[in-house]
Amino acid sequence: MSLIGKMGALVTFASGTLFAAQMAIAGERGTYESVSSFVYDYTKFDFANQKIISGPLHGTDTITKSSGGPFVVGESSVFVCAVYAKTSDAGMDLEAPCATTDASG
Repeated sequence: MSLIGKMGALVTFASGTLFAAQMAIAGERGTYESVSSFVYDYTKFDFANQKIISGPLHGTDTITKSSGGPFVVGESSVFVCAVYAKTSDAGMDLEAPCATTDASG
């Protein structure tokens, strides 16, 4: 898998975790399955023996299966993220702060 592919997978996983964590913080419980679709426009360059990748990531996550509770089948959330990653011989450092908006605003 390419570096951009790995980074996309990490951000997608983190975004789904963020969505579930928001519900847990609200004190509600449930399980769900969802499908996500994201679009990115990353810039990649080398700097000081590191590979730098940065750019916007945005997309949606839609609930496809739910045990009930806070997760409503068919409900979607919109994600907007700013992605910044550095890779070197020491490994990858990824930051991707995201804002999520669901149907309730």
